[in-house]
Amino acid sequence: MKRKDKYLNHSVFSDLREVITFYDLLGFSVMSFFRGGTGSVVNFDTYIFSSVKNTLESIELTLEHGKIGDAFTLLRKYHDLSILSIYLNTYLSEKSENYTYNNIIDWVNNKKKLPENTYKTMLNYIEKYEKLKNLKVLLNKSEIYIDIRKRCNDHTHLNYLNNILINDNEFHFQKKSRYLDLFRNDLKNIFVLFFSYTFTLNERYMNSCDYIDCLDMNITPADGSEYWVSEYVQNIFSKMIEPSYPEIANFIKKQTSMDLK
Repeated sequence: MKRKDKYLNHSVFSDLREVITFYDLLGFSVMSFFRGGTGSVVNFDTYIFSSVKNTLESIELTLEHGKIGDAFTLLRKYHDLSILSIYLNTYLSEKSENYTYNNIIDWVNNKKKLPENTYKTMLNYIEKYEKLKNLKVLLNKSEIYIDIRKRCNDHTHLNYLNNILINDNEFHFQKKSRYLDLFRNDLKNIFVLFFSYTFTLNERYMNSCDYIDCLDMNITPADGSEYWVSEYVQNIFSKMIEPSYPEIANFIKKQTSMDLK
């Protein structure tokens, strides 16, 4: 097998396609979930999840052309988008249903940044939320996200000569496989961060469409169908979360009333 063919057959590409499909389906499925007090008719998570999908598609194209350094820069954006989404949902979860989210409304209307739009401020806010503290401990056992952030920043700011060399598509093929392994691992860790926080905060986002479809058609839904989980959520949970992150998988199962298997 040629070097380029071997490179393009790396498992990171199949992982990217699965995650892209997940965000595409999730963005569409949450569109109708009303977020009261935010000043937005359409659930803004739809726009965020669509943006994540687009960034992941850019990562896929960038990696296909061998620009691993540029892909790490985009991976940092994926991490940023994940933290932004989790922060917004944490903020909304802390407030009462009748609360007016002035900060969110100003952000939706492009009038104000969220906490100066800083990553650390958002992360600190998330990690202080009582409902997420045990999950934070599970996710940060080895400080993996500090390492991911550092690695992405090294490529973004070209902190070492190697960050320049690995972005060259014509040379250094002997190193590319190792970097793809690193990239795949970082991608999966960011995904599990997003998945675990998002569905702990919003278990209804797992909902299968069967229950709502029946109501829309004036058909009595099957007993318990309000707890059914969408097939695409269950599939990626079984394939990407449970085998590699069993403690986090068990935590999510215990935290939800949904029929996540």
